[in-house]
Amino acid sequence: MRSAEEDAAEWKRKYDIAVRETKAALEKVTASSFEKDFQEMQEMLQQLKLEKEKTEVLLKEKDEMLKAKDDEIEMKGKEHEKIKSEFQKLEIERLAQIERAQRHVESLYSDWDLLPPKTIKDPEAKKPEGWDDKEYIPDPEDKKPEDWDDEEDDQKNLCTHQVSS
Repeated sequence: MRSAEEDAAEWKRKYDIAVRETKAALEKVTASSFEKDFQEMQEMLQQLKLEKEKTEVLLKEKDEMLKAKDDEIEMKGKEHEKIKSEFQKLEIERLAQIERAQRHVESLYSDWDLLPPKTIKDPEAKKPEGWDDKEYIPDPEDKKPEDWDDEEDDQKNLCTHQVSS
C-alpha cells in the first residue's frame, strides 16, 4: 500500500496539472474573447463616430436651411410692413382728396346759386281744395289696339311685380 505522503503528493501533482491547464485555458479563452470583444467595441465605436459625423452634417444643413427660411420670413415681413404703410399713406391721401372735393363742392353750393335756396316746410300749408293726387290722368279718347289681350297683359304685369318685389 501506498503511504499517505505518496497519496498526498499524487493528489498535489494532479491538482497542479489541473490548475495549470485551467489557467492556460482561461488565458486562452480570456485573451481571444477579450480581443474579439475589443474588436467588436472598436467597430461599434467607429460606426458611432460615422453616425455622429453624418448627424452633425445633417444638423448643420438643417440649421442653414432654417436660418435661410427665417431670413426669408423676416424679409417677407418687412415687405408686408412696407406695403401696408404705403397702402395706409394712399388711403390717407385718398381720404384727403375726398375731403377737399367735398369742401370744394360745398363752397360751390354756398358761393354760387347752383341749388334752389333751402326751405322749411310750413306746418300750416295745405293743398287747395280739389287737389288731385293721382299720378296719371286717364285719357277719355284713348283706345286699346284691336288685337289687345287683357289676360296676357295681366300676366306680364304680375311677373313684373313679382320680379321687382
